[in-house]
Amino acid sequence: MKNDIDLQTVCQGGDKCLLTAAEVAKLMRVSKGTIYRWVKRGRIPFVKIGDMIRFDASSLRSWMARGTSTPGGCDEK
Repeated sequence: MKNDIDLQTVCQGGDKCLLTAAEVAKLMRVSKGTIYRWVKRGRIPFVKIGDMIRFDASSLRSWMARGTSTPGGCDEK
């Protein structure tokens, strides 16, 4: 798909790579609203910088590698 992005592409320079909710939503193919809902529920690792919410790429990689721990898939309703 032409609009596909991955963490390698987004985080090409430096050790620390902080992503926006829009970038994470695009990576995961969900809406920004879903990302913010996951943040509110503590389901996704994030960093708060003042009023901004950002996502550390290495934390996201680990989180995604762990996958779901709920039987039958995602427990999101």
